[in-house]
Amino acid sequence: MKLPNGYGSISKLSGNRRKPFVIRFQKEILGYTETREEGLALLADFHKEPWDINKKKATFSEVFNLLIERKSNLLSDHTIRKYKSKYRNYCKELYEIPYADLKTFHFSSIIEQPGVGNSTQLALKQLFKAMDNIAYEYDIINKKYSENLPAYRDSNAKEKVPFSEEEIKILWENLGVVEDVDLVLFNIYTGMRSGEIEKLLVENIDLENGLLKGGIKTKAGKDRIIPIHSKILPIVENRVAQANGKTFLNYKSKQYRVRFKKVMTALKMSHIPHECRHTLRTRLDNLNVNNNVINLIMGHQGPGVGERVYTHKTLAQLKSAIELLD
Repeated sequence: MKLPNGYGSISKLSGNRRKPFVIRFQKEILGYTETREEGLALLADFHKEPWDINKKKATFSEVFNLLIERKSNLLSDHTIRKYKSKYRNYCKELYEIPYADLKTFHFSSIIEQPGVGNSTQLALKQLFKAMDNIAYEYDIINKKYSENLPAYRDSNAKEKVPFSEEEIKILWENLGVVEDVDLVLFNIYTGMRSGEIEKLLVENIDLENGLLKGGIKTKAGKDRIIPIHSKILPIVENRVAQANGKTFLNYKSKQYRVRFKKVMTALKMSHIPHECRHTLRTRLDNLNVNNNVINLIMGHQGPGVGERVYTHKTLAQLKSAIELLD
């Protein structure tokens, strides 16, 4: 398809490249894409709201604004708030520096300021990596210096430990004995986040086909399809029958975490809700389930997932993968 005169151009570069299509407007390069369709979308984006194509002069602040504007549909509200907070509170000395002039030491000087805690260091590194990615995508830089930063770790973060098979057996043995054990099992077999379970709508649970739709955090995670394992189907049916409102749970927000902790105390276990999610991924991985299938179930984008389209074949794969679990 020929593009209108003055609209811009898309051409394919030779060789084996991850992003072989180059997109230009008035001889200036707007960016590179993996497919022609992505290039057309990039051009359409540009004409809808043109950005400064003199990229080599783009400042740190301009790249930050580009990140928020262009990737807001891929980022959760929590992530956007976190990025804005770190940008506002820690990065002022970088605001007016051309982004193409920034090197690893610029980033590390911000991250390693006196008084910056471990969790903030990790968040700043995540911000700089996200900015490098958008700058690289729009051809502002040709090298991501944030990749040279050391691995900052949150010393206060608890290492995620999956439930053991013996612990899962104990949970099944206490189903109907200890209150809310059913919800812990539901969490382990669906891999949903606590907030996702609390916001799960009854209307998004398809008992007939053994599927549910949920997810709140990322584009890849929102409204994903999760197969209901046959072992927890009676649990889901019972909870749906008990639901007295729109949501799967009859609890107020955050109550699931409180009830989860009570189950752990009663059964003398030491886990947090997110470790249910870690448990599902670990169990599927131990069963050698295809990583793309795991990413679809978990709501992770993953390098090989691409656009999330649930065909009959895909749904069958998800169900087969879940049913491998004991």
